[in-house]
Formats: sequence, structure tokens, C-alpha cells
Amino acid sequence: MKIPVVNRMKSSAALPEKKRLEAKNNTTAPSVKAKDGTVWETVGAGHLQQEEFSADAMFQERPGPTEHAKRRITSRLQSFLCLFNMEMLLIIIDCTNHEARRTFDSWSLSVSELMAFVAILFLRATLCPIGAMIESWSEKYAVPAIKETMSRDRYKEIMRYLRFDNKDTRAERVKTDRFAAVSDIWQRLVRNCHQCYIPGQHITVDEQLFPTKVRCPFTQYISSKPDKFGIKFWIAADLETKYMCNAIPYLGKDPSRPKGERLSENVVIKLMEPFLGKGRTVTMDNFFTSMSLANRLLNHNTTLLGTINKIRREIPPPAKHNKGRVVADCDLLLPLSVVLQTQFHCL
Repeated sequence: MKIPVVNRMKSSAALPEKKRLEAKNNTTAPSVKAKDGTVWETVGAGHLQQEEFSADAMFQERPGPTEHAKRRITSRLQSFLCLFNMEMLLIIIDCTNHEARRTFDSWSLSVSELMAFVAILFLRATLCPIGAMIESWSEKYAVPAIKETMSRDRYKEIMRYLRFDNKDTRAERVKTDRFAAVSDIWQRLVRNCHQCYIPGQHITVDEQLFPTKVRCPFTQYISSKPDKFGIKFWIAADLETKYMCNAIPYLGKDPSRPKGERLSENVVIKLMEPFLGKGRTVTMDNFFTSMSLANRLLNHNTTLLGTINKIRREIPPPAKHNKGRVVADCDLLLPLSVVLQTQFHCL
């Protein structure tokens, strides 16, 4: 059950002794202890300055395209090829041709055809994302640009044989990699995202369900999503540009996750690993936020901002109850490295 207040947990450097004494002198309620033993002090919201907990002065990078990307981007096409490069296209062509030649010995896919195929997918998503793809060639719902780019039958052939790996070796690879069918191309894409752009100070972590009803062991059903079935990805995105900084597919139980470590905490650390130690702030919802995660990020000069679930054992009792509080009533509770702001709202 989500706590009926807005909870913002933000890691910061441990308060200097003088500041802690001042905070203690301004305490409006005695110290309280959470179920896990964490001791909190309640402080009036006006007694702490925002800059004391700001990471602005610590942020150490200049966001934007990297030098690697700037050297290569001379057109819109080249900007696409920075992320989805020619090496990836050639791998897809080889795997697709290999699959098609199981049936037709002379079948062949060229680079220009594959790029036209990708262009059709982009154009379809932009112009008319509703309805069956095949309707783009129909008389009633035809998209002229799509019809002029590729015939319907050729599009269907490519879609039928499209592969991202060698199917002959997949059975062996899938023993250690459940994402083996697309793992190589996916990892190359994520690596290119890292190489081409430096995200800003603020990064957001969340989940996204990519709709599909394909049969695979890690297809998810989430009733709260508009599309109920799909493959779930954990994504870290730059707050300002919405650029995908990092992403991990959810493939079920991860044997590499340390025993006793929360899934949510493991996911955030993996997503943020390339961006730690630079003074960034990561924002997340109550599925991910915990005090242990805030402290782990703090050890890497990274702060956390997020809502938190009231069932967490580290949350003190005053943060869980609304009795006697008025709308917009606000308190701050402090342990050594975390600020928990509780603000009451009508729901």
C-alpha cells in the first residue's frame, strides 16, 4: 500500500556537526525509531536550506553529444547510424539471409532494402500507428510513401525471415542468455547509446512494457498497462532530452543477483553504473526507492529523489499517519545521510 503522502527521499553528504546541532535545536518532535532501528529527527521544513542537499556543485560533466558522435553526425541518416550502425545492419542481413535460404536458396536481402524496411517502420509509427500494418498498402488506408518505398509482398517476406542471430547456434547460447535471439544486437545498441551522448545531471529510472504476445518465457502480463502483454524493460533516461541512457530487459529471476539484494535495488545500480561518481541525481518511483539504495548511491556521489512506500521498514511512524494534519502540511525527518520530506495531500 502506498503511503498517502508525497515522500521525497534524497541522499546527501552527512550533515556537518554544527548543522546537525542546529537541526536538533529546531526539532519540533522527539527522535523516532523505525522498525529496522533507523533513528530519525523531525525538523521544521524552514530550518534547512535546499542548497545543503543539492548536487549542483558536484556535477562534473557537460551534457550533450560526445566527440565520438560529433565527428560522425553530418546528416539525419548519420545520426541514426551512430546508434544503429552499419555493422549491426550487416549482422541482421547475414542472419536474415541465412534463415531465408533454408527455404529459398537464391533469396537475398541488401543493405538498402533493410534500411528501407526500417524507414517504413518509422514512418508507420509516426503517421498511422493504429490498425494492422498491412493496411498501409490497401486502397482505403494506403500510405503513398510506404507504397512507393517497398511492395507489400516484399515487406511481408522480410518480416517473415527477419532474424537477429544465427538460429543454428541459439540453442547453446540460450542456456546462459535467455535473450539470446536478440542479445548481440541489443547490447550493441545500448553500447552505442553510451558512446554517443552524455546525459545531464538528472536521470529517471522506470519500467516500460513493449507490447507483444510473442511466445517466450519472459513475456509479462501487467493488468495496469494499456497493453496488457509485452516484454518489460528497465530504462534509465535523461530527464531533459528523454534520451535512453541505459536499458535492461527483464528476463525473470536473475541468478547473478546477490542473495538478499532487492530486485529494485539491483536494477537501479546496474542501470546507473556508467553514470555513477559524477554528482548526478536519479529519480524513481516507490517500487525502487529505499534507504539502503539511497546510501549505496551516495557512496558513489549520486543522489536519489523519489516517492517511497510506507511499508518500508526504515520509514518512521510519523511519516505513515495523517491524523491531525492539514493539507500541504510538511515535515522533514533526518537520519545521517537521507532527508525524508512528508507532505500531506488529499487523495
